[in-house]
Amino acid sequence: MDKHVRRLARARALRLALLAALAWASPLGAQQVSIRDALPAVVAVLAIDAQGNPVGSGSGTIVAPTGAIVTNFHVVGSTETGRLYNPDGLVAIFMLRRSDEPARLVAFATVIEGNPSTDLALLQIVGNANGERIDPSRLSLPSLPLGDSDRLEVGDRITILGFPGTGTSLSATSYDNRFFVTLTDATVSGFDREGATRSWIRTTALIMGGNSGGTVLDQNGCLVGVPTASRVNPDRVEQMGYLRPINYVPASWLAGYPVDYCRASAAYGAGGGVQGGGGAPAPASRGVVFSGQIVDANTGRGIPGAYFAIAHSTWRPGMELREEHLASGAQTDASGYFQTTTPVVRGRSYYVIIAAEGYRPVFEEVHIGDNLPDRFRFEQPLRLQR
Repeated sequence: MDKHVRRLARARALRLALLAALAWASPLGAQQVSIRDALPAVVAVLAIDAQGNPVGSGSGTIVAPTGAIVTNFHVVGSTETGRLYNPDGLVAIFMLRRSDEPARLVAFATVIEGNPSTDLALLQIVGNANGERIDPSRLSLPSLPLGDSDRLEVGDRITILGFPGTGTSLSATSYDNRFFVTLTDATVSGFDREGATRSWIRTTALIMGGNSGGTVLDQNGCLVGVPTASRVNPDRVEQMGYLRPINYVPASWLAGYPVDYCRASAAYGAGGGVQGGGGAPAPASRGVVFSGQIVDANTGRGIPGAYFAIAHSTWRPGMELREEHLASGAQTDASGYFQTTTPVVRGRSYYVIIAAEGYRPVFEEVHIGDNLPDRFRFEQPLRLQR
């Protein structure tokens, strides 16, 4: 019995040490993104049918330089039927050159993830304006870092960017759509919850149709939400804007993408998105970032709140884990997925630590070779025994 208690105590101490080290890794608010810098990552999304005719429009945000775009599902398909407007999931993407000029057609993207219930979708740019296929890995597009929508409080100032469609002319013969970007200053007026998860951010700002799928920035310029809907409160005769929290985007959708966060460790929330401390990660080109899934060895189910950490070789199993020992790390989402954001320098040896409360921790010494790619995803789940 004493041995079992000691093992549980050591496991709990390791979990607390990992939590403290991950939270320490970078201070909140270390990254500031100006509106001028954010605008190039805000795009207009034109939905087209099977014949290529425009059927509607909305907005989106580039969240990875390789062309991953977060938007609303209703921008690209019907939330009632779950069907996409284009059978191949194709949409046209417009980007800004100047804020006082209409956005120009620059690319075509396809829907790679979508959930009609949450009204969220993830797009990937796959072709240029001429319809010629392109290699996304060769793209280097402006993108916005993801913030932590769980840190928002009532009264916080936010900024909404998008293309509400004023002055837009949908043409069945060309994509000559005059999309002009707009900015709306707003205030967080409340939240809705589903269980323990924030499902909506409420604001009194009006969400116009074309703004759907667009960009919500916090005061640091980090992406914290997606403008989704406006609803009228008949009792108060007022209109309320509803924003999907960025933490609601499933972590599994973004795993493997070179996404930056306004913090050094990606600690994923119960809603499937990211949450945690602040601070901008170093560029991935300086080392290797890791992603994968941690599962129960017996059931194969993902373990929420598990830890994947990489410690410098100065640490050894049995030693106290302190802040200076940690090279990188992440906490899993509700499905057990994780993605680190602080790159690990190549050509060195480290200890990989995989731990979760109620499970036996795993320690393994590894060498990060020079030939390892910038983004490494474990093909097989990482398993923990109880």
